Amino acid sequence: MPALGTALAQYSFEGGTEGTIGMQEGEELLLIERDEGDGWTRVRRLASSVEGFVPSSYLQCKWFSAEEI
Repeated sequence: MPALGTALAQYSFEGGTEGTIGMQEGEELLLIERDEGDGWTRVRRLASSVEGFVPSSYLQCKWFSAEEI
């Protein structure tokens, strides 16, 4: 699945529940799916390519334009 943008983690998140992944404050992530109103955004870790959901409010997002995707 192509990335839709990049995000910077504003806070650490442990993850651990099904479908979520942990992230560290300051970590850069790829945005895979937008928040659909439930407060969660699907991201991919750069280092390991692991994907999962993190709280949308913990992210500073930069979405790519349609031409960049």
